[in-house]
Amino acid sequence: PLPRPLSPRSVIASLLLGLHPPRLRAALLVRWCGLLGITEGTTRVALSRMVDAGELTTEGGRYELAGPLRARQAGQDWSLNCLSGRLI
Repeated sequence: PLPRPLSPRSVIASLLLGLHPPRLRAALLVRWCGLLGITEGTTRVALSRMVDAGELTTEGGRYELAGPLRARQAGQDWSLNCLSGRLI
């Protein structure tokens, strides 16, 4: 069987989880999702739903991680620092 493709939400979250600060312009998120075959409309719907769910905030055309996803990034950073021998 073919592997299941990532959802637009997963792509957006993954992109932002890897950034410090976890913030990007909407146009860049749309472009990067497009590289993975996710249409602009689908990406924008996912962004809107993530804002409604408290996973993102938006200001000035930029989206930033919030709530549980922001906490997840902190946990990932801590784990990566432990694995690399750099305790915070």
